[in-house]
Amino acid sequence: MPVSGSAAAAPTSSGRTGRSRSSASSATSRCSAGSRSARRHLGGSASRCVIFPRRADPAVTFASRKVEIQDGGDLSVTGDLTMRGTTARSCCPPGPFSTSPRTYAATAASAPLRPARSTARTSAWCGMRPRDRRCRASRSPTTSSSCSTPSSFASLDRHPLRARRGRAIWPEHPRRSKFWPNSTYIWPEPCRSAGFWPNSGMDLVGRARERTSLAQAMASTEAELIAIYGRPRVGKTYLIRELLGDAICFELTATYGAPVRDQLANFAAALAVTRGSALDPPSSWRVAFEQLTAALKTRSTKTRSTTTKRVVFFDELPWLASRRSGFLPAFEHFWNSWAVKQRDLVVIVCGSAAAWMIQQLLSARGGLHNRVTRRIRLEPFTLSESEQYFASRSMNLGRYQILELYAALGGVPYYLKQIERGDSAAVAIDRTCFARDGALRDEFDKLYASLFEHSDRHIRAVRALGTSPRGLTRGEVIDAAGLSSGGGASRVLDELEESGFIVRTPQLGRPVKDAMVRLIDEYSLFYLKWIEHHRGGADNVWINKRGTPAWRAWSGYAFEGICLKHVSAVKRALGIEAVETAESTWLHRPLDRHDRGAQVDLVIDRRDASINLCEMKFSEGEFTIDKKYARELRDKRDTFRRVTGSRKMLLVTMITTYGLRSNQYALELVDKSLTLDAL
Repeated sequence: MPVSGSAAAAPTSSGRTGRSRSSASSATSRCSAGSRSARRHLGGSASRCVIFPRRADPAVTFASRKVEIQDGGDLSVTGDLTMRGTTARSCCPPGPFSTSPRTYAATAASAPLRPARSTARTSAWCGMRPRDRRCRASRSPTTSSSCSTPSSFASLDRHPLRARRGRAIWPEHPRRSKFWPNSTYIWPEPCRSAGFWPNSGMDLVGRARERTSLAQAMASTEAELIAIYGRPRVGKTYLIRELLGDAICFELTATYGAPVRDQLANFAAALAVTRGSALDPPSSWRVAFEQLTAALKTRSTKTRSTTTKRVVFFDELPWLASRRSGFLPAFEHFWNSWAVKQRDLVVIVCGSAAAWMIQQLLSARGGLHNRVTRRIRLEPFTLSESEQYFASRSMNLGRYQILELYAALGGVPYYLKQIERGDSAAVAIDRTCFARDGALRDEFDKLYASLFEHSDRHIRAVRALGTSPRGLTRGEVIDAAGLSSGGGASRVLDELEESGFIVRTPQLGRPVKDAMVRLIDEYSLFYLKWIEHHRGGADNVWINKRGTPAWRAWSGYAFEGICLKHVSAVKRALGIEAVETAESTWLHRPLDRHDRGAQVDLVIDRRDASINLCEMKFSEGEFTIDKKYARELRDKRDTFRRVTGSRKMLLVTMITTYGLRSNQYALELVDKSLTLDAL
C-alpha cells in the first residue's frame, strides 16, 4: 500500500539539518516472518518511531519522499507521514483520523530514517492512546502538530528507550503515565491491552463498566484493592490479563483442592518470575507475603522514575484461602501493614465462589472490613454482547440462531467459544452437549462441585426449580428439595443467588417472603430438561427434537427467562429507561370454581401512573393472536384490575420473536409490541 509524506528536512535539536540517507535510490528493509518486528524512527527535532508489525515478509522501501509497503504489510507510524489504505488492525498513529477509520493522516516535518536502538520486548505496536478507533489530539504544550510526540523525546540516541515488559519509559518525563492521553508507549505483541486500546485487533466484547472501573483504578493516586467475582467460565481472568496484562508484576493462580504445601510451591514459582531468580517455597503464608513485599520493594526501587501502576493478581482466592491455611490473616497483614501505603500498587483478588467472596472479603468483620476499594461482579454476556462476540469471530449468525444458542448455553463466554464457524445453532448444540466428547456434556456436576463445599444441597435445590420453569416460592423449594427450613436452606438459596443461578422476583401485592424463586441459568435448565436424559451419545439428538411439542414448550419457557434477564433492554425499547419502575410477577389463584386464575410473568409498575403487563411468546414466525388467546388476554387484564384495584393505566405489552401478525385482536388488545431485536 502506498504511503507518502513530506520530505522537508527538519533541524535537529542540536541545530543541524536532517539529511536523507538516500535521495534517488531507496533502501529496502525486510521483516522475516519468524523474526521480531523491524523498528525505525525519524531523526530530527520531530523524531518519531515507526514500527512494522510482524507479517508475512512485507517489503518496506524508504526514500526521501516516499515510503511504500508491499505485499499488504501493516504499518504503524508515529510521525510525519500521510498514510492511506492501511488496515484497521494497525495501531492508531498519533495523527488525527479522517472520516474513515481506515485512512490516517499525520502532519509534521519529515526526516531521514535511521535504525533505532533495539530492545528485547518492544516489537509490536506503537502510538498514542486511541478512542473509538480515532486518535485524540495530544494536549502536550510542547508540540504544535495535533498528535506529535513532545520534542524532548526527539532522539532515541540521546534518550535511550528503556523497556520492561513492553512499557516505553522516557527518563525526562518520569510522571508521564501510559494512562494519560498524551502518553507514548509501545506494547509487546502478546499483550496488546485490547480493552483500553481498541485498535489492538483483540477487542474485548462488552464489559464497558468493568473497563471503566479498572481504568480509574489504574489512574488513581492511591493503593487499590479490587475484588472481582462471578460464576466460572465468565471471563474474570481473561478480563484482567487482557486489560492489565502488561502491568501485572505478580500473578498467582490457585489450584483447586490442592494442599497448602502445593499452593506455597506455586507461590514460590510465581514469585521467581517477579524476582528473576528462583527461591525455596516459603514455610507459611506469612513468610510468603514477607517475600512478596521484599520483591515488590526491590521492583519499586528499580522503577521509581515512573508512576505506572503495578498489579498484584491473585486468581481464585477461595481456593487459596482454604480452612486452616492461614492465607486470609497473612493477606490481611500484608494489605494493612504495607500494601495500602503504596500509591502505585493495585491488588486484584478474583474468585468464582461469589458467596465466599462476599462473606469472607466484601462483608468481612475483621481486619479486611471495608478494605476493598472496588468490587466488580462479572455477569454473562447479554444477547447483544453475544451477537458482538460472534461478530468478532467473523461468525455470520442470525439473531434467531443466537437466541437458540443463548437459550441452551446462556451468555457464558467459554460456552459460546465452543461454537465453531460454519455450524448452525442446532448442529453446534448437538456437538457440544450431546456428543460423547462434547465439551459441555458433563459440565453440570463439575460446575456446582467447584463452587460449593456441600454441592449436593445446591444441586437438589436447582433440580427442584428445574421442574417448575416459572418458579416456586421459598417454602415450595424447601419441600421439593428436602432442605431444612432453618438457616441452611436460606444459605443455599443465598449462595445460588449470589452466583447468578437463581433470581427472586417479588410478587405484586405480596410480602417479600412470598417472592418467586426462579432458575435463570440457561445451561442448568437445558441440562435438566434435555442433556441428562440423552447421555447415550446418539447422533443428531437436538436436530431430531426440534419442532416437537416438548421442544416448543421448552422454547417458550426459555424465551420467558431470557426476557426477564433483559428487562433493561425491554424498558429501553419501551422508551421508559429513565422512568422509575418496579418489576415484579403477579399470580392470582382462583378462589372458587367461578373465579378465574391469572398469571403475568412480568409487571412493570411505572412512576408515571402506568403499568406494563408483559406477555412473552416464542414463535418461529409472526405470532398470531387468535380468538382463544384474545379472550385470555382480556381476562388477565380485567382480573388484574379487579384483584389489585389499581387505577393506573394498564398497557398490554407483547414480546415475541418476530412480532405480531396484524389482525383485529392485535389491534384491539395490544398497546405495545416488541420483537427479538429489542433484546
